[in-house]
Formats: sequence, structure tokens, C-alpha cells
Amino acid sequence: MQACPTGTFGSGYGLSALGDCSDCFGGRYCMSTARSYVSGLCDQMYYCVQKSNTPVPLYKTVGSTTDFLGRTFPVGDECAAGGFCAAGSKFPLPCPAGMYNPSTKMEFETDCLACPAGQYCSGTPDTSRTDILTDMIPYVPGANPTGDCSAGYYCIGSAYSPKQYTAAAGKWTASRAS
Repeated sequence: MQACPTGTFGSGYGLSALGDCSDCFGGRYCMSTARSYVSGLCDQMYYCVQKSNTPVPLYKTVGSTTDFLGRTFPVGDECAAGGFCAAGSKFPLPCPAGMYNPSTKMEFETDCLACPAGQYCSGTPDTSRTDILTDMIPYVPGANPTGDCSAGYYCIGSAYSPKQYTAAAGKWTASRAS
């Protein structure tokens, strides 16, 4: 008999091949060999994509894992700036529109900051990021405000659009007005 490797589990009886072992689910980890169920939730402030063998995967040090076909992929990392990771996160959850998070390893939505006056935070993914795993780019917004508010408009804080409020009749505003 062969054991299902770390990062996987075999919940059924009569498994006949390595491919019958199931990858550990996203947000969970499978620490030892021959597991019949997952070990537990990944720790807060970290995320586990899938097949993690530790509750605190660090792509920079633990690296990646190889599946039974020889493919290599990351298993997770510390929570990226721009989001937050509660225990059991499969990927960083984005700060809501109108908020941002410049820090890594945040656990709660309340760790996100209100977008400052004069700027807006769209909450949409920042596809130019190079500081996070490529697979996470569609999920994580920028770590900083998206940009300045538009000329002719002003933003008093927590803006999710560059046009939070229109300048009053007889008044004008430059870009980044607050």
C-alpha cells in the first residue's frame, strides 16, 4: 500500500492509484501523508490555493509543490496588500470599493482603510501588480488608492469613483479636489 502524499488526502476506500488521492481544498491544508481528511483551516493572514501541506504557506520560502503529473504550482502565501485573509482563505479577499489596504498579512475587512479625501479606491483588481502570485491578480485590488478624483468633481473620503461629488454651480475643482 502507498500513502497519499502531503497536500492530498484519500477520503474513500479502495483507492487504486495516486491520482485517486484528492488535492487538499483551497483554504485548507493536509500536513501529513496517508490522510483520510484535511488537517484543518489555513491560518489567518495567509491563504492556501490548494494542495497546501502547511497552515502558513510562504511561496517565497516553501515555494511550490509538484503534482503526480510533474506540474509545479504555488500552494499559497501570506495575505497580499490590497486584501485581507481570515482563517481558511483560498485567496485574499479584496477590500471593498472606497477602501484600500497598503499592508500585508491583514486578517479582517476592518483592517482596510477609508480612501483618503481627494482620491478614489475602485476596489477592482490591479492587473499591473508584480508583488503577488499571478493567479491572485484577478482577485486583489491595488494596495494604494486607485487615483486622484477628476477635475470638476471632489471627493471627501471613501470614494469608489473619481467623480464622487460634482462641483457646485459657479465653482470649479482641479484634479484631486477634496
